[in-house]
Amino acid sequence: MKTFYDLPEELLDEIKTHIDKNQPEFYWDRNDDLNVDDIELLLEEEGFNELSDKIFENNIDYVTTLEDELIDVCIDEFENKINEQLVCEKDDWEEDFKNFCIDYICVNTKVEDLIRRHNNEVFFYETGLVLEDTTYSSDEDIEESLNSIKNTLSITTNEFDEKIKLMICQANYGGNLVVYFYTDLNKILKLQKEENKNIRFSGNVSIAIINTDNGSGDETEIKHTFDLPFVKENLYFEKGIKYNFSFAVCGMIHDWCKDTLFEIVETEEIKEIKNNLSSSLSYDKELSKKWRETGKCTMGDIDFTRHKNVEYINDFPCEHRCKDCGTFWID
Repeated sequence: MKTFYDLPEELLDEIKTHIDKNQPEFYWDRNDDLNVDDIELLLEEEGFNELSDKIFENNIDYVTTLEDELIDVCIDEFENKINEQLVCEKDDWEEDFKNFCIDYICVNTKVEDLIRRHNNEVFFYETGLVLEDTTYSSDEDIEESLNSIKNTLSITTNEFDEKIKLMICQANYGGNLVVYFYTDLNKILKLQKEENKNIRFSGNVSIAIINTDNGSGDETEIKHTFDLPFVKENLYFEKGIKYNFSFAVCGMIHDWCKDTLFEIVETEEIKEIKNNLSSSLSYDKELSKKWRETGKCTMGDIDFTRHKNVEYINDFPCEHRCKDCGTFWID
């Protein structure tokens, strides 16, 4: 008796063509959205493909349903032709037919639809300037910090001096000088591909001094236009930072920095720009990943939530101490 694989090549090609023209796609409704972890993954190298794979694996039942639906359509389309060729009934070839179809069905997760429909998000760009703790700073120290900021942002007038000084004093733990802006994910993905160019900020630009170790800082707006060397490593997703200034600390509205405009511009001179945040933030992500995957804490990790065996010692010096790794927090 002939089997499914004895069918003429022409008919097999016809089935393949039908599958290609009707490849199944995910349908996303208005309640489907990307979460913080999804966006963080998307912004990594090869992030689009990795996110698509993650969504595929997390929705494998939906994938199977879409595959089965297309196979049923193909059976309806080709059943009579196959029966004529093989001189048999559907039960004799149906399983082989399904296996054949599976090899050519490619379910599209339509990640691009999720990205396109996702609301704008807050990002910031690290300028490379680090400001010191101002708790015990003199007027001369504040003036020095002011001049450093003006130099970094190409400010040549005294128009913003008082606003910037106030920001310096309010952010008394010091931190990194950054520029905040509000934009959509597709623009960020395009931005990440740029090399050897400048990023130009304009409009009412939201600048801030932020300390990502404890979430402290302060911000102000300056109506000013300036360029900075662009490197993708200095671009950060705000919600991806545990102690982020905008939301975890200040509870800002979602579009608080929407008046910052940005564009990529050509430059004749490629300048260097420091990156001070990546190493500390990467280490924090490593600790989070270790905690998620193993449930084991790390000595020196100050994040209280990544320790599960913590006791309070009501004796001088009063403290919380993790009995597993020894990390402690003095009152």
